[in-house]
Amino acid sequence: MDTSSEIMSLTIKFGAKSIALSLPASSKVSDMMLQLQTATDVLPRVQKLIFKGKVLTPDLTLKNAQLTNGSKIMLMAAAGFQSQFPVRSSSPIKRKSSPPKRSTPFKQIPVKSTGFDESRLKAWKQTGVVSLRDSGLQEVPITVWDLQSAVRVMDVGGNCLSAFPSNVKSLTNIQRLRLSGNQLKSDSISWQSFLLLSRLAVLAIDHNLLSTIPPEIGLLTSLRCLSVSHNKLTSVPSDIGNLVSLETLDLSYNCLEEVPSSLGSCTKISEINLTRNRLKSIPASWSQISFLKRLLLDSNQLKDFPSEILQKCSQLQTLSLHSNEITMDDLREMDAWPEFDKRRKDKYTKQMDMQVMGSTSGFDEGADVEQWQRW
Repeated sequence: MDTSSEIMSLTIKFGAKSIALSLPASSKVSDMMLQLQTATDVLPRVQKLIFKGKVLTPDLTLKNAQLTNGSKIMLMAAAGFQSQFPVRSSSPIKRKSSPPKRSTPFKQIPVKSTGFDESRLKAWKQTGVVSLRDSGLQEVPITVWDLQSAVRVMDVGGNCLSAFPSNVKSLTNIQRLRLSGNQLKSDSISWQSFLLLSRLAVLAIDHNLLSTIPPEIGLLTSLRCLSVSHNKLTSVPSDIGNLVSLETLDLSYNCLEEVPSSLGSCTKISEINLTRNRLKSIPASWSQISFLKRLLLDSNQLKDFPSEILQKCSQLQTLSLHSNEITMDDLREMDAWPEFDKRRKDKYTKQMDMQVMGSTSGFDEGADVEQWQRW
């Protein structure tokens, strides 16, 4: 009987956690390691899998490793290689219908049949700031859209919105829009309506359920800050390279395997955060980003790094590559390393002189050292 297509259910013990995996019986231990990287953020090369007192080597098939359906395996990781960030669960996050807990209970905003109370509505008109954060909303009240050009800032973060309607196009003077911490999917946002928001400078859609960003994003040419972190992004359109005013981009905690080279055209960007994705390479064209100061790439699958970025990004001071396959020795071999190294050390010295360091752990080298790679 051919068992190659049989699916094995395995349980991996990692500290106090139990991780459930399902793989075909014909899979190799290396396949299991890749799944465990997604669940634990521990790189395969530093995983040590133990079954019945024996270490499982990556080239073994599950069958040759004598694993069976229901087998329990212990996972150990080399010291210093578990990410500094929280470990993601191997199972999908179940979102509650109620808003996130806060340190202090939010005050429920009184709602009338025609909208909010007159005093709050008057304050919104006077200040141009509409704040509905953590209000348990499933949709934005129509009263908000009636304010039209009076709105400059709108915050509907931390609610239960599953859709964001085309009504947003009425807010023609809006500059800052926060949609963080809702239940928005890529197809539940009226992206076309955003094209009328010519003054929009800050857009935060982090902590939602987006799988893609549409090409229309490239038409928001006034955008200076874009945050789409903690979503399910698998791709970013090349049109993002049209955001010539962009200064800060946060795409961390997603599922990106590649990023567009067109981002090199966004020469005003000072910070890019791509922590906790699945990137295997970084485009050399990013060396055109002349204002780049911080590039955060922790917990990806990078084996190398473009030396052009170190050479041409003359303002780059922070490069973070922890939990990747590239090491400090690899970086030090680059011709442009000495100049970059001087800039980052000068920054550290200045922070120490001003006594503004937030940590007492000392100078961060920016990548893992050679001896932590092997068992």
